[in-house]
Amino acid sequence: RRDVNIGAVGNMLAAVDDVATPYFCWATHDDLHEPGFLATLLGLLEAHPAASLACSAVRHIDPDGARLDRRLDTDRLETSVGSSRAARIAMYLRDAPGTPVYGLFRTDTLRESLHVLRDECVLDGVPLIGLDMVFLADVVQSGDLAVSHEELLSFRFGGWSHRTDVYGTPRRYLAPVVGFARALRRATLAPDAGLVERCRIAFARSSFLVRWLASKPMRRLSGHYLRIACPWLARLGGVVDLVRSRPL
Repeated sequence: RRDVNIGAVGNMLAAVDDVATPYFCWATHDDLHEPGFLATLLGLLEAHPAASLACSAVRHIDPDGARLDRRLDTDRLETSVGSSRAARIAMYLRDAPGTPVYGLFRTDTLRESLHVLRDECVLDGVPLIGLDMVFLADVVQSGDLAVSHEELLSFRFGGWSHRTDVYGTPRRYLAPVVGFARALRRATLAPDAGLVERCRIAFARSSFLVRWLASKPMRRLSGHYLRIACPWLARLGGVVDLVRSRPL
């Protein structure tokens, strides 16, 4: 417990600074772990010395703990040991799930990517959208990923990053969206890769950004701030709803 609130990212960084163990795992207050969670992930890291991070399949739960759907974005991840760096990054960017951030890291390789949390976490006082995805892209760019398809983590659905009251104005919302695209590019540049690899990474990154902007959470956020920027859209939507509600 701290005298001053240092924020979620500050607390994550401080937790890593305070440990000297070879492995490290962040655990949030509202998620649940199966009894074999750590043992399974530790076994993966020991079996794959090139892997920097081990994670598992994830199940959503509601605020009361009832089981919901299985997360398909994490489910489509694969163990990348033996793959090229471009293939590894492209595999992660198919869906770029954020839940592997709660997997088991090698502490030394984890610290090599902490600069993303320090440097990218806030943009003009506004939290960066998709910070976990940028951080994980940097982790995957640097080392391999080991994956268990057992449901070992239950992720409580919801979160502040998709709340519509976080950013306040369209301008304050747009800045972290643009910042996310730039930060993701920096995290996946791989400047020492060959031309073909760099082109493959750039295509995977661009394809992901298009899908991300078209995703349901981002459409909801963008629609909210678009209605603030253009009030007549809200009035038009009200007229459309009224017409739809009237019987023929």
